[in-house]
Amino acid sequence: MSSRIQGTKEFGPHLILDCRKINREKSGSIEVVSQFLSKLPELLGMTKIIPPYVFYYQGLVPEDEGITGMVIIAESHISFHSFTQKDYFFFDCFSCKPFDIDLVKNYVIETFDVKEVEEQCFARGKHFSKISVLLNKEGFFMDFLDYSQGFFGPQYTPCPQASSSVVVLPFGLELAVSWETGTSQAPEAILRASHEVECFDESFGVAPLDDVHVRTLAAFPIPSNMEEALSLLSQKVANILDNKLGFPIILGGEHTLTAGTIRPFVERYDHLVLLHVDAHADLRDNYFGDPWSHACAIRRCLDYPSVSLISFGIRNMDRHEFSFWKENPERVRLHLASEHAQVKLDEVREFLLGKNVYITIDVDGFDSSLMPATGTPEPGGLFWQDVIPLIRLAAEVGNVVGMDVVELAPRPSLHGCNFLCAKLLFKTISFLKHYNKI
Repeated sequence: MSSRIQGTKEFGPHLILDCRKINREKSGSIEVVSQFLSKLPELLGMTKIIPPYVFYYQGLVPEDEGITGMVIIAESHISFHSFTQKDYFFFDCFSCKPFDIDLVKNYVIETFDVKEVEEQCFARGKHFSKISVLLNKEGFFMDFLDYSQGFFGPQYTPCPQASSSVVVLPFGLELAVSWETGTSQAPEAILRASHEVECFDESFGVAPLDDVHVRTLAAFPIPSNMEEALSLLSQKVANILDNKLGFPIILGGEHTLTAGTIRPFVERYDHLVLLHVDAHADLRDNYFGDPWSHACAIRRCLDYPSVSLISFGIRNMDRHEFSFWKENPERVRLHLASEHAQVKLDEVREFLLGKNVYITIDVDGFDSSLMPATGTPEPGGLFWQDVIPLIRLAAEVGNVVGMDVVELAPRPSLHGCNFLCAKLLFKTISFLKHYNKI
């Protein structure tokens, strides 16, 4: 029989066995039951807090006699209760970490010569409103939303044992926007819109989320100081990576956040390529004296010598940005929106092949007719079928390590803009899953 090791990333399984046609002598023996309860935690690699407590019981009804026993383990408990005259007993094992349920079941059957057994096994704590996960010895916590409130919401069936994992990190940064406001409201708007995404991808004929564990971090306070805010974001992303919680997706928020998000990736990889969709080059060294303006987002990323750039949809820059581009042709590759029809995907493929890629999507890269809900809309932009092939190509040939979607500024009655962001993230997950990159 093959082993079944079950449990979520938060809790192990709860195994219940109803056993009939048993060895009455063994199931009525304090010594046998005590040895059984003492040995089982050792077989499972669990820690006994106290030795087993085992008692003989005979009530007012003689047929109710039997043995009751329990062992308390650091991970939870194991209990046993027999009715020897009635030829059955109940067994219960719950652990806060995954365990081999077949090993337990077979050990019960062999110890007590069980002829008939009914098994029930439950995953515990799947729908807690928040699950606090201790991530490291320094005591850093992350709080995850209930699945029904998180990304994809009721459309998504949680699958904690999936082979792939995604962590959605909302970060509604809004400290240095230059025109219309609203980016602080974007994460919540995208989350709400994601509940309307159909989790089936007709392109591949599959439901990719059937084998992807998607969790969403609860919102948390963002410092009002930009450098402190970016440091906090960097710390959050680093903990996701250090603890192998899944592929990180950041919901912005203004574009400056990318400068904080990529820090953990720069520390982990010798070279990192930014795949950048935007109306603006964002290559200013400062904007009216502010080096952390969203107009400087990509320039701050390029402060790291190991980062290079390939941009699409660009249709707004100043003379200094233009000069920086032309002075760094190998490191900075900009594709103007007006020339997008001439983009050669084979050349993009060659540039991304085998590279570590971080995707940053500023929604104003889309044409303003498709994406009016942004603080700095620009006409003459890209459309859905311009952007999707770029993301798919990166998933196919690159090692995509993370992603953000930024600069959405939700507007009443423009819910289609929120949905575009949510659908874009679904398609990215689907591509990454299809090409076995998560």
